[in-house]
Amino acid sequence: SFEDVKVYGIPPSIEDILLAQSATLSCLVSGLATPDSCNISWARGSESTELKYELDSPTVNSNGTFSIISTLSVCPADWKSGEEFTCIVEHVSFPSPKRIVMKKENGG
Repeated sequence: SFEDVKVYGIPPSIEDILLAQSATLSCLVSGLATPDSCNISWARGSESTELKYELDSPTVNSNGTFSIISTLSVCPADWKSGEEFTCIVEHVSFPSPKRIVMKKENGG
């Protein structure tokens, strides 16, 4: 298909957790034909409750497609304990929603 939509998960940085005492998880969706063609939500662990998140304004790429970043702020203690957070991206080109699971790696 024309749309080659990709989804990337970006875990919080060590500096973020140590200095800012916050953990910010980001989900980048790129390759969108229109800026509002995808739906992004976040879940925690096995809970189905949707979490409050920030959505940046879409940016235009050189090839005319759009990228959008959704960020979720979580409690550093939750992140350090190994809690899983999932970014769920729905798009017409996906047969089913793409799920990016982020959790602290052991020893990380």
